[in-house]
Amino acid sequence: AHEQGFVRDEGLTVQLVTFTGSRVTIQALVAREVGAAAIAAPAVANAVLAGADAVMIAGFDNFLPYYLAVRGIKSLSELKGKVIGIAAIGGTTDFLIRLLLPRIGLDPARDVTLLQLGGEGQRVAALESGGVQATPLSVLFMSVAQRRFGAVPLFDFSTLQIPYQHTGLATTRAQLRDQRPTLQRLMRAVVRGIHVYKTNPGWSEGVAMKYLKLEDRELARMAVVYHGTRTLRAPYVNLPGVKTVLDELARTNPRARTVKPEDLADQSLVREIEAEGLIRRLYGG
Repeated sequence: AHEQGFVRDEGLTVQLVTFTGSRVTIQALVAREVGAAAIAAPAVANAVLAGADAVMIAGFDNFLPYYLAVRGIKSLSELKGKVIGIAAIGGTTDFLIRLLLPRIGLDPARDVTLLQLGGEGQRVAALESGGVQATPLSVLFMSVAQRRFGAVPLFDFSTLQIPYQHTGLATTRAQLRDQRPTLQRLMRAVVRGIHVYKTNPGWSEGVAMKYLKLEDRELARMAVVYHGTRTLRAPYVNLPGVKTVLDELARTNPRARTVKPEDLADQSLVREIEAEGLIRRLYGG
């Protein structure tokens, strides 16, 4: 949306800021250091459960777009006693591990060591050096790790086939109230950006190479195809996917049982944009 000039077309001036890990991102959002942030549901849920003001206003991916990358491990049972790299406690990668391990009879608190390492680049480096034996990686970084040192995708989290709200757009309810016209214009630009992402892969590959600092266009193409075919035209927050997050968090935080998915989402901006016909016009429907 920013690269295509859609944000500017909406009369907005936006500064893009990159954070490493969802914990830092949600802290900046709650502190109103940023007006909106691309972030996954677990971080928003944890913030709300801690009493912070955060809400998802759009959902981009409603599945689990990660692999469990390993080195020197041939089966999931061999994870017992191993060190697993995650970005940060309370974030998506932490959530994924806590989702998977009980399903294979392992206790995340007793049977493995979770090591907070930050972004995917750091986790790939730790896997390569032997500092960790496993870590969740996106399709892009899984490919990087495979090519660089023969990492193996031991488990595809998307095969769990459970509803899940991964990356979306979040803000605070205070900003949604006080800056609603601005956020509505931003959402309109985002919807137009999604259209380009889905229909102009060549352009999207170039943008991916720029922001992900890739030199290999094939890797960028792989990421664009993987996500572009799955990203929703109308980016509503996936409420069953948010419920999945809350149900999993309730294992260790009973307060999660008192929160409804609707408490973490506000669909009104996307609903208004769809009602005005923008999405239909973009896709010729």
